[in-house]
Amino acid sequence: MEPVIGIDLGTTYSAVATVENGKSIIVPNRSGQRLTPSIVGFTATGERVAGERARMLGDDAPDRIAPATKRYIGRRWTAELAMAAKHVVPYPLMAGPSGEVRIKVAGRTLPITQISAMLLGELKLDAEAYFGRPVSKCVITVPANFDDGQRFATRESARIAGLDVLRIINEPTSAAVSYGLTTQFQGRALVFDLGGGTFDVSILEVEKGVFEVKATGGDPALGGEDFDNRIVQWLTAQVPDPYREA
Repeated sequence: MEPVIGIDLGTTYSAVATVENGKSIIVPNRSGQRLTPSIVGFTATGERVAGERARMLGDDAPDRIAPATKRYIGRRWTAELAMAAKHVVPYPLMAGPSGEVRIKVAGRTLPITQISAMLLGELKLDAEAYFGRPVSKCVITVPANFDDGQRFATRESARIAGLDVLRIINEPTSAAVSYGLTTQFQGRALVFDLGGGTFDVSILEVEKGVFEVKATGGDPALGGEDFDNRIVQWLTAQVPDPYREA
C-alpha cells in the first residue's frame, strides 16, 4: 500500500510522521533531523530554498526568508493585521486581488498558499527519500481555532505541493488521539497545545476508543515566538537610548 504521512505544519518547525508496525514514528528529513524549520527563502540568484537551508540563509539575509507564514494562511488582509505583523515577522503583508493576505519577500509578492506549498513540497521530498517511493496522501494537523478559510487554504497548499489531504485534524485533538491509543485513557481530557505561534486547547470525551470533541479554542498570537518577542521588547527597554538622552 502507498504510505500515508501525517504532517504537523508548524509555525516555527514542521514534522512528518507515519505508522510502522502499529506504532507512530517521526520521519527524519534528508539531513537526518526530526524537525524541519518552517521557513522558505530565495537566494540572491533566485534559487528557492526551504527548511534548514532557508534558516541558514536568514542568518545573512533576513529579508530573503519567509518564516512563520502559518500565522497568516487563509486570513483576510487588514491594515491592523499588517501593522501588527511588522513587530512579528521580517516581511510586509500585502493585500491580494481577492483581499487575501500575501507577503513580499526577496522582491516577490506571493500568496501564503504558495509559500506553504513550497514547505509542504520539501516535507514530501523528505518522506519520499525515507520510503524510497512516491508519497501523495497525507493527514495535516491545524490549530483548533482555524476557521473554514484557513483549513481550505491549507488543503489548497497541499494540492499545489502534489499531496492529497485525507483529513484535517485539530492539533490538540490529534495529540489526544495519540495519547489515548497508547494509554487506553477513558474519560474527559483538556489538551493544551502551546506552539510557536498559537496556543490551542481542546476538551474531549473518550469512551471505548471513540473521541468526541466537546469544545476547541485558541489564540493565534500566544505562542513561543510571541513570548520571545515580548522578552526582546523588555530587554531593549532596559537599555538606555543614547540618541534620546543626547
